[in-house]
Amino acid sequence: MEAVRDKEPIDRWLFVVTFVLLLLGVAIVLDASYARDMASKGTGYNAFFSFSRQAIWAVIGLVTLAIGINVPYWRLKRFWWIGVVISFVLLVAVMIPGVGIEVNGSRRWIGFSFIRFQPSELAKIAMVLFLARYSEVWRDKIQHLAKGFIIPVLVVLGLGGLVAIEDLGTSITMSPGTLA
Repeated sequence: MEAVRDKEPIDRWLFVVTFVLLLLGVAIVLDASYARDMASKGTGYNAFFSFSRQAIWAVIGLVTLAIGINVPYWRLKRFWWIGVVISFVLLVAVMIPGVGIEVNGSRRWIGFSFIRFQPSELAKIAMVLFLARYSEVWRDKIQHLAKGFIIPVLVVLGLGGLVAIEDLGTSITMSPGTLA
């Protein structure tokens, strides 16, 4: 049985910095896309097309943040295996023509219409949850080569390798970062 943990107050500075960076990002998207969207027939000559999409996703992100702040994160560790399995399945599915969506010559997304999901984002979270749970369960054997090193490396390299097929940059940042 898990101990009941007191809810810690929200780190106001972290929230303020996140909010400011979010606003700055949306403003930069407006600045970078205004002229292009104004001249593009694909956007219906709507100068605010990219900006409005970014703003919608920013609001969705803030709502997700508000929900996530209230989720006891230590309870997620029991679902590590679900994240790893779903990540593997989705990363393989991305490579299947007709399932994975190709944009600019790279097949990294799953979805339909304008709703797209990048499985490598789930893989990042799944790897962190896996390694956190693994190190908790095998704490006393962490220095053992087979149980403490090989298994986590295989999982990280498996997920990282699947991500690297289409997105080497994400793989390079997530694999060594999780093994550190």
